[in-house]
Amino acid sequence: MEYRKVIKFGNSSLVVSLPNTWVKKNNIKKGDSIFFEENGSNELVFRASSNFKRYKKRILINATNKELIEIEREVNANYIKGFDTIEVLDENMHSRSKDIRDILQNLVGLEILEQTQKRLIAKDLSDIDSIPVLGLVKRIDIIIRSMMQDSFNLLTSNRKEKEDKVSSIYDRDKDINRLVFLAFRVLRFLLDNPSFAARKNIANQKIFSYFIIFENLEKLADTIKRRSRLLISTNQDQEYNKELMPLLKNLEGYYSDCMKAFINNDAKFALEVGSRKDKFIETHKKLLDKYNDANTALIHELLNSTLVYIRNLARSVYA
Repeated sequence: MEYRKVIKFGNSSLVVSLPNTWVKKNNIKKGDSIFFEENGSNELVFRASSNFKRYKKRILINATNKELIEIEREVNANYIKGFDTIEVLDENMHSRSKDIRDILQNLVGLEILEQTQKRLIAKDLSDIDSIPVLGLVKRIDIIIRSMMQDSFNLLTSNRKEKEDKVSSIYDRDKDINRLVFLAFRVLRFLLDNPSFAARKNIANQKIFSYFIIFENLEKLADTIKRRSRLLISTNQDQEYNKELMPLLKNLEGYYSDCMKAFINNDAKFALEVGSRKDKFIETHKKLLDKYNDANTALIHELLNSTLVYIRNLARSVYA
């Protein structure tokens, strides 16, 4: 590491000299322009060219004597942090390789490139620079709408159809989890590379707004999943299902309006949509007051959780 002394130049400027070896290596001459940017660690990165260059990062995870859930969390965390190559070392790889492979391959873009007796090496083959954040929102939105549709169709399905729909809902929830991890990875990349984010015209405020959006979309999908399993185990008559159906459809319409406000960045509409929450809470309470049993209490709780996550989508637009 080299040090350079900061020198005052004129009345208001401070200057620092460039290392001679770097100047020669990059063929810098008097009058040339030097490009720099601030990264996520409050450091200035200098370049001889204005072309953006992404530096590849590699990490080694020692998985020996760790539970699979610990390994999964560590892999997911480093995936989000933007490591391009993730190497897992495990003394017990011979008995756990399939489980560790599943953990790595469950993340979008990661592919297993090498495996030995003790190591698994996965590399991200996707082009993170070109992944559109809004495009990820729209893909998740489509999946959630289909989950909602199948969720209230459970009320009119036979036992076999219910089992198939619930299984499909669980699979789609996993797809959403994978897309959310990818979204967090892209957003972290944008935060760590502010000049690249500026070229994409994505301000920090918008990046944080996207974090809120993806977090609540993931929680919303998870709530739909848990509610679907509860609905299949709830043995109620047609009158009960007839009262529950409009509540589910109202939430679907509420979600649709919130997403419309977000996609159009319509703060006024988002504020109006967000104000409807209390009305929905009242209708949910009427169902609980009428039946007042354990299953209905759980359904009531999940309906209100769904409502809060949807409202948070609208709040991200006007807050």
